[in-house]
Amino acid sequence: MDLNLEGRVAVVTGASRGLGAAITEVLSAEGVLVVAVARTRSDLEALAAQCSGDVIPLVRDLSDVEGAEMIPALAVREFGRLDIIVNNAAVATRGSLVEQGGSGLHSAFAVNLFAPMAIIRGAAPIFLGAGRGNIINIASNGGLTGVPRLAAYCGSKAALIRMTESLADEWGRSGIRVNAIAPGAFATDAQPFDLSDTAAVARRTTRIPLGRLGAPEEVASLTAFLCSDVSGFIHGSTVVIDGGEHGLLGPDPQLWAAEAKEGHS
Repeated sequence: MDLNLEGRVAVVTGASRGLGAAITEVLSAEGVLVVAVARTRSDLEALAAQCSGDVIPLVRDLSDVEGAEMIPALAVREFGRLDIIVNNAAVATRGSLVEQGGSGLHSAFAVNLFAPMAIIRGAAPIFLGAGRGNIINIASNGGLTGVPRLAAYCGSKAALIRMTESLADEWGRSGIRVNAIAPGAFATDAQPFDLSDTAAVARRTTRIPLGRLGAPEEVASLTAFLCSDVSGFIHGSTVVIDGGEHGLLGPDPQLWAAEAKEGHS
């Protein structure tokens, strides 16, 4: 299937590793010109070197929400246009709400919700002026239902999903599509355990009906599809990609007790 994305310009946040790196690589392979945003220049430069197309590293700390709003204009300055925003960067600090200080709660909502809102605000005049645009917000299946010891993360991702739906209602008739992706557990360093620890992986996949962790490339391919005109009638949707886990989320005393015992907070 030809997604016909060549020559389009995308901003991808949290691009230096995990899902963000996979999304950047897949979009680049499809001919998209990517502004890759993360905090560490060396990681971004390494990513750009392994991508097949043009990837411009942009070092930004998205907890600086005001600075985040300038990112779309920088993309236009670099490439002359902007077509796609992928809000992928995230903070997920594990621990009970009592254990987490105010700075941790603020960081989760700043990066997971307020930075995406700021980037979209910055892109609004560009997209509305062009009469087109595509926004993909990477949420989480934890935003669909609560997960113990992740209250701030789940709360911020739930808000991101609701924001996606609100913007879809606002901007659909202006030619701007807005969707969210809700991943589950993927084989990245975002997991609170060593991926080579087979016992930990087995515990984590117990309640995933497909019986495995997802591959980052699976989210990346879905993102590329949603960025393309092939998915042109998908709008205001949250696409769940979690191996069926979302139907089984909620308290699992054995799973969460094991993670707490291992110090994964």
